[in-house]
Amino acid sequence: MKQTLLFIHGFRGNKLGLSELAEKFPKKDFDVHLIDIPPAGNKTLPEYSARYYARFVGNFIKKNKLNQPILIGHSMGSLVASAVAERY
Repeated sequence: MKQTLLFIHGFRGNKLGLSELAEKFPKKDFDVHLIDIPPAGNKTLPEYSARYYARFVGNFIKKNKLNQPILIGHSMGSLVASAVAERY
């Protein structure tokens, strides 16, 4: 079974900033996903806090039916990954 990876970019970035790294993981072994977290992609949150970022990423995981993804965050993305792990 493939392991699911979810890459979470930093504050001033977007998912394209991690795409080159994500491509290094063989598709036969990994199911790789990248997410744009607010404010990237003109997305907004009611409040820019760990709780709302965690909810945003959690909803992405549920919507895309990702099974126990490994979260890989860069810069602020690592803080978001930690908040998601704590919440879920």
